[in-house]
Amino acid sequence: MQRLINCSASTVFGDIDAGKLHASLTLFSEASYDEFLLETMFDLWFDGLLDDDTMTRIRSMQRQVA
Repeated sequence: MQRLINCSASTVFGDIDAGKLHASLTLFSEASYDEFLLETMFDLWFDGLLDDDTMTRIRSMQRQVA
């Protein structure tokens, strides 16, 4: 990963797969607690932000269960 620090996720994976990676990492981060690798990937490739669409879906599912 060190060699990819100066590259964007879109450069490495392409736009579509970078979006899929962002969504997947968001889902995994919501299922885990304080995962350093996930936090690092968000910081390096996604400006520290979770994927908005994935979070919207997670919140919608949580409301349906509650």
